[in-house]
Amino acid sequence: MASHPQRTVLYGAPSTEHLYPVSVQRDIFFFQVRLALQEAGATYDPVYFDLDEKPSWFVEAVNPITGKVPALIYGGAADAPPEKPSADSVLLYESLVILEFIADLFPDAGLLPADPVQRAKARLFMSIVGEKIPSDNDLWITNEEDGSRLLQTLETLQGMLPDEGFVVGEWSIADAAFVPSLLFVNVFVKGGVGYWVKMKHGEKVKAELESSPRFARLRRYVDDWKKRPSLKAVWDEDIVIQKWLKRFAKNL
Repeated sequence: MASHPQRTVLYGAPSTEHLYPVSVQRDIFFFQVRLALQEAGATYDPVYFDLDEKPSWFVEAVNPITGKVPALIYGGAADAPPEKPSADSVLLYESLVILEFIADLFPDAGLLPADPVQRAKARLFMSIVGEKIPSDNDLWITNEEDGSRLLQTLETLQGMLPDEGFVVGEWSIADAAFVPSLLFVNVFVKGGVGYWVKMKHGEKVKAELESSPRFARLRRYVDDWKKRPSLKAVWDEDIVIQKWLKRFAKNL
């Protein structure tokens, strides 16, 4: 796989040793980016911090525009400290933008298909994931809705998958955008806790996704994902559940 010579720094990135689940969106976004970097064979410098207490230097010097994580700094002086990026480096945020950047940065890694139609399909899929899943998840894990909206969105996305393989057949960044959402469903269901509430509708979603013929294709998709070394390198469900409960099960 290709490797790019300029320095890349990823901020707020959790590893299996540094997992700080704060909100479903933030952690899903982190894993999207980490999966793509892993698939690209990229070398990068991760900078860890508790997402509940982002250091002042991050907001002031790294991402003063939105303060969002994940954030990626590319280029600039190789010896610049992470808390003070050099002026000629480039700041990127928004995980789907970062995924596209990684695909462009490592063209030999094949993170997007060469065919323009397939590339467009991958981007359309990513757009639906970004627009629908975070809001559907929020409603479900706060007990404002019973999970039906999330299941409908997942069924729509399942219908866009080919009969075999990944989103556009071969693996692409669309898969990095999608699978973290599926993995976190298990975290919520197995932990039984959403945002500081005991979930009322976890078993309904679990039963549909795990055993209903309605989601047979999606289960095969997740099984294919579990065989990939990139997922094994960045995901440990037991640790994620442990940290999630520590954060959101207080006083329940």
